[in-house]
Amino acid sequence: MLFPSTISARPAVRSAARALSAARAKDRLPHHALPFTSSRPMSSSMLTGTLPDDERYPEWASEEARAAASSLVHRFPVDSSEPVLITSQRIHSTPLLQLRVLLEEMVPLSRTRADRNPLALNLAESLSNGSPLIPSEHLSLFTPLVPSSALGRDGSDQTFNPPAPFTRRMWAGGEMHFSHGRPLKVEQVAEERTWIEKVDIKRTKAGDEMLVVWVRKEIGDGEGESIVDLRSWVFQRTLDPSADRRKLPEPSRIPAEEAHRPLQVAQPSTLGLAPGATPVIQTPATLFRYSALTYNAHAIHLDAQWAREREGHPTTVVHGPMTLSLLLRKWLAINTSDPSVKGAAQVPQLGSVNYRAKRPLWTGERYWVGCQEGLEDTMLAVKDDGTVVMEASISRLQGDATSHKDEHIRVKRKGSK
Repeated sequence: MLFPSTISARPAVRSAARALSAARAKDRLPHHALPFTSSRPMSSSMLTGTLPDDERYPEWASEEARAAASSLVHRFPVDSSEPVLITSQRIHSTPLLQLRVLLEEMVPLSRTRADRNPLALNLAESLSNGSPLIPSEHLSLFTPLVPSSALGRDGSDQTFNPPAPFTRRMWAGGEMHFSHGRPLKVEQVAEERTWIEKVDIKRTKAGDEMLVVWVRKEIGDGEGESIVDLRSWVFQRTLDPSADRRKLPEPSRIPAEEAHRPLQVAQPSTLGLAPGATPVIQTPATLFRYSALTYNAHAIHLDAQWAREREGHPTTVVHGPMTLSLLLRKWLAINTSDPSVKGAAQVPQLGSVNYRAKRPLWTGERYWVGCQEGLEDTMLAVKDDGTVVMEASISRLQGDATSHKDEHIRVKRKGSK
């Protein structure tokens, strides 16, 4: 499925970056002049990679945590202007179609089956050559091309992981900025450049140390960026598999035979969501399919025993990126101006999204996807009991999106001038 890939990592990344730049675009903008700057200026704390190790981390941080964080920073200097990884891929329609088939059943982009939403019903037709991707579909691209022998014990890609004992990884949140003047398109050859932005040592609510790693990905066509994606991963210490897990909370599971039926349930009034939220239940089958589409073998999503004994969860955990994709789909469905009219002009222009995973979501739990009551651009995923799983704040493009130059979504990278 993949276009013959160009994959570069230190120490060869500098020569690869120069070769790609020379071969693809003589007039390519330098990194400090990319068509994305920040609506939120980079704070001085984001430049901590230039500090000595003893000044970079909190005074209370243990030597073990400092050593793990420093190891990652030394492997991937956070003050570098050059990417630590470059990958190229052709965007084929088949895996995107499979992704849409999976997600459309959960959160339809059409209000009803009779609607003619330009994004929704004829999925194959919507993926003709040159058609734009739906926001967040890039999360299924540029999957880790590493051999199985290089995966961690939990099945996860180890490329940007700190060393043991900080091995338990969770996707914590981030922000995405979209260029509608240069969208990713089906059958386009796209390039992803990756930087490590920041490595922090923080504490959980229970007081345990964790490493927070910020990764920046710039995705485009070699001439300019279509998406700037900043994401944070949290790494916690390895758990003792022999420890007692009887005190773990039990999720309120819905029977599997009910989970695959259309959910005809009344929306609780206590969720803080506007009317019209969509109920969703994830099953082992949906988690498997999403893992397969994103080439993600992390056992926390696939193996209930591993999730319980090694990760401290009562069962398998729903993918954070999938929850984010459902929130964005719901926003698109709500905001499409006239579903009866075909054409990209009817698709709302999402400029950026800032999101945060607040609580884990477990297989078999019913949750609701919708906008927060009174805040049409704040999307929430909320469990039946009112627990907020994820919050996403969306910024819209203003004015004529077809001529917009994306000045408002520029995100300045560290090391640029």
